[in-house]
This record gives sequence, C-alpha cells and structure tokens, in this order.
Amino acid sequence: LYSNEKTAFKEHRQRCDEISLILSGKGYFYSDGKKYDVQPGDCFISFKDELHDIESQNGEPLRFYFCGFTAKSLRAEKIINRIKELGIHRIECSDAKSILSAMIDDTWQRAPMSSEMTDARLTELAITLLRRIVMTGENCRIGCELNAHHPLLVYQITRYLETHIYEP
Repeated sequence: LYSNEKTAFKEHRQRCDEISLILSGKGYFYSDGKKYDVQPGDCFISFKDELHDIESQNGEPLRFYFCGFTAKSLRAEKIINRIKELGIHRIECSDAKSILSAMIDDTWQRAPMSSEMTDARLTELAITLLRRIVMTGENCRIGCELNAHHPLLVYQITRYLETHIYEP
C-alpha cells in the first residue's frame, strides 16, 4: 500500500489482527490512541478490537505491506497472543519482508493449498517477530522478564562471548 503525503487512514476498530511492514517513508501508527513513530524496517501489529489509524509524515509518504488475518493454527494464535500480552506493537524486523512478499505472491497465484501455505507463513512471521522481541529485548523490562529464569539467557550470553571473544 502506498500513501501520499496527505493520506491519513481514518481511525477504525480492527476486525482482525494485522501486521504491517514499513517499506519506505516515515509516519505514525496509532493503537488505542497511543502514537508510534514508524520507519522502514519496522513491523507494526494492530490487534483485533483495538482502535487504529495511520498517517504519513509530511514529505515522506509511507509505503507498506500489510496483512489482516485471523490465525487458523493454534500455534500462530498463541504466538500472536503472547506478543499482545507483552503490549508490544512496533518491532524492528526487516526480515519480515521476504515472508510477507511470499504470502502476497502465493495469494495472487492462487496455488493449490495456498491457504495452508499462508497459515504456515503467518506462523513463521509470528515466530520471527517474537524471536526479535526476545533476542533484542525490544523493551528492556520485557526482555529481562522473558529471560530472567530461562536457559535462553545463558545461551545468549554464551553465544555473545563466543562471537565477540577478541573484542574489548
């Protein structure tokens, strides 16, 4: 979706969950009245029943992919619900582009079993976003809570030390 400088998407209630990936431009996504700056590489998740709107910054119109969905698989639903519980909407994750592109291509091609493939890709996208939140500590408080009593923290520290052994 491409918006020009004056494009403003009116506030609306989400009928389903939605993931948007900012491809270019800068602007603002709103969720229940809270304003989030977005830029290329950011993913924004709008959850079902939230009030949501979008506006571009002057001179830098937004161009973005978006996918509105209701997860079919229990796994995807659980992951999206976990992100919602964490209260996170904006996640820097340019890795999402290839997954969303594949979802769009598959939808246009209407290949056999495209619905199953789309759900598998949605699960992959949800996992990619949750991993990004956990691995980067998107919010230090949340990142620390997630890892405080989890072997993942030990793995992350070990992996960091192994890959940065020669750095001061």
